[in-house]
Amino acid sequence: FFAQSERWRTLAVLLGGANETSRVVDVGCGCGRMAWALRGLLRKGAYVGFDLDLEAITFATGAYADAKNFAFIWHPVQSAMYDGPSGFPPACEKPWPVEDGGADLVIAQSVWTHLKQVDAAWYLKEAARVLRPGGRLLVSFFLLDWHTEGAGVDVAPGGFIQPYDG
Repeated sequence: FFAQSERWRTLAVLLGGANETSRVVDVGCGCGRMAWALRGLLRKGAYVGFDLDLEAITFATGAYADAKNFAFIWHPVQSAMYDGPSGFPPACEKPWPVEDGGADLVIAQSVWTHLKQVDAAWYLKEAARVLRPGGRLLVSFFLLDWHTEGAGVDVAPGGFIQPYDG
């Protein structure tokens, strides 16, 4: 947990340009792993993390209660991996709970791994919406390729995973 956090902080600084005044959005923040890594860096900046996991958001809100420039927001949506209770909208129908053009850096650790194609395209548009001009998007994801044959997963042309019902 902590070692991975430190690696991501290094990436945020070196590739994402994060500094003490940065405004960072953490997509799929979970229990606050990236927040832990950025807590000492963003002294004059701000951090907003959001996730569909209410328990993780509740935990992070309590764990970082003393960090007044850090906010955690529950963002209930359905996803390919983590379908919430019925009634939650698909990810591609719910804008991120972040203002337009206010972020210097958007971070998404393996979030795209869990998205359907339509949701992945929507999340890219949302990242563009919330980033300031010149802002950066730092994303990681597993790239599943054609070697998944026989593993119960179908990969469609273009590389997006499709449900396997065979």
